[in-house]
Amino acid sequence: MFLFRLAFILLLLQCSSATGGYDLISYGVNTQYQLRYASETNYFESLRDLGSDYQSRAFFVEYENLRTILSDSNNRNLNFYTDPSALTERENYLLWEFCGSSKEFADHDFTFFLNDIQIELLSSSEFDYPFFKLGLGKKTFFPRKPAEEYVKSGSANGVLGCRRYLLISRKDMYQKGKNIFSIRFKPNKIVNFKFFYDKDFVKRYKPFFIDLGE
Repeated sequence: MFLFRLAFILLLLQCSSATGGYDLISYGVNTQYQLRYASETNYFESLRDLGSDYQSRAFFVEYENLRTILSDSNNRNLNFYTDPSALTERENYLLWEFCGSSKEFADHDFTFFLNDIQIELLSSSEFDYPFFKLGLGKKTFFPRKPAEEYVKSGSANGVLGCRRYLLISRKDMYQKGKNIFSIRFKPNKIVNFKFFYDKDFVKRYKPFFIDLGE
């Protein structure tokens, strides 16, 4: 019986290590789909101008997960710029989150590019993350219920407000190997993310590619 229990525990650990270690971003995407931050015109200027809680991150979204993300109950003020029912399996998507800014932006203040080709905005929405204080910083986590409820119950110290942008990217726009996703603020600010693609998003690319731009 002891050996059986030991084998069972080891099996659970193996399973959790194989599938765990990723933070949920929304139903339909987690941090294994996160694009690597590559560069920003001036990150410290962003902190000065946009607030100390400023952060931005981007994710690859597979076609079959689109509706799951759009139906997340924590989306607020969801705006569509293209009818999602008109989209087909020829598209994948890129998700950009812009969080913690003390400055108001309009959706048209941003333009989006994949490999220097402008791509179309599908939707924008507000999205709140609950957080708990971690030293001098804040650790956010995915809300499975309205974010404010975590604060009321004492399981979060506050809420970090974010804005989400979903971009349409046709599969034939991707390059085999390194791809660059760019967000350009008006007038002259650029944020770049990079990722690898080989008929699909490459989740663990380091063993397979040598990136001289690292």
